[in-house]
Amino acid sequence: MKQLKKALSVFLSLVLILSAFSVLPVSAARLDESVQDSTAMGKDIQWIVDETQLRDLAERVNNGETMEGKNFTLGEDITLTQDWTPIGTADHPFKGTFDGFQGIISGLKVSQDDDCSGLFGYNMGVIMNVNVEVETLSGKDYVGAIAGCSTGQIRCCSSRGKTVSGSKCTGGIVGSNTGLVYNCKNECSIVSSGDFTGGIAGYSNGTINYAANNNTVSGNKAVGGIAGYQKNDSLENCVSINTISGTEQVGGIVGYRLPFKRDYQILRCRRRHSRRIYCGNLERQRRYNRRLCV
Repeated sequence: MKQLKKALSVFLSLVLILSAFSVLPVSAARLDESVQDSTAMGKDIQWIVDETQLRDLAERVNNGETMEGKNFTLGEDITLTQDWTPIGTADHPFKGTFDGFQGIISGLKVSQDDDCSGLFGYNMGVIMNVNVEVETLSGKDYVGAIAGCSTGQIRCCSSRGKTVSGSKCTGGIVGSNTGLVYNCKNECSIVSSGDFTGGIAGYSNGTINYAANNNTVSGNKAVGGIAGYQKNDSLENCVSINTISGTEQVGGIVGYRLPFKRDYQILRCRRRHSRRIYCGNLERQRRYNRRLCV
């Protein structure tokens, strides 16, 4: 009877995993039909249809307009023709809602020595349904294609193109996440000269749910297929498919995880590459809070 229950448990776990990752196609904006609709529907929307308007938004936010309570929606695909200045800074973060409406922002070129580099620099609002194609993205600390730093929400977004590179806290979607990352996918290679490097988030003290990484990730210490450093909260329904490399604390899903508690679990996650260990610093993770991982 015990063997039958164990077999049934494994079978149900595999069903959960397969159902979780069946919603992760190429277009991240279509990852979850239930959250595709704009949170701005029924509210006043400011449409952005060209590069000039997008740059104007960045300038206004960086000059102190946080855009709290305001809603912006991408009306057309936009190709950036010049170097990009990220939307929002630590002093003047973005606090509004930006809905990419499943569109593409291509030609992202950011090369700076400042912290918080990406399409958005510092986000405290909601970024959703945005697909970014990276041309050049490099910065100091906290580098990510969608946002360098985020304490808000990043939902149904994707990154693809060339390499995302930084020093400390470098990720395919976000450099530092202390909010929510939901239904996101990265296809950029991630390279860091420092610590905390991940396919989705370099550093995360928030929630990551339904995320996929499909490119190589390399760094120094704390390197993971999904998150380089995961502190508190849970990481669920994630998959990483490619080579993960670093000097210490390298994991197929998470490089370094803290704390080791039952409340903060890694559930229904999967890796397909050379890393056999899910958490670089916690081999005993497989005892109980990696139960539903394969």
